[in-house]
Amino acid sequence: MSMQKTLKDEGFVQKDIFAECGKRWKELTDEEKQPFEALNLSDKKKEADRKAMVEAKGYFLMDDGTKSTDPSNAKLFKEKKKNKKQ
Repeated sequence: MSMQKTLKDEGFVQKDIFAECGKRWKELTDEEKQPFEALNLSDKKKEADRKAMVEAKGYFLMDDGTKSTDPSNAKLFKEKKKNKKQ
């Protein structure tokens, strides 16, 4: 479950969620933060690799091995864009 969903369930309103997330993050020990920081580094590397592939080939490979330009993947990008707006 995401922290945002957890905080909404706890009664926080949208404008206070980021402040509460920051507060809770600061309360974590370095050891508790480590798995999240590792995920962050992994995501940054993945994004850099995808960007380089787009610049070189015009597409990147999805996690399932298909090309990002494959018409069957268009729905995935539309859903991600829609979810970002919410």
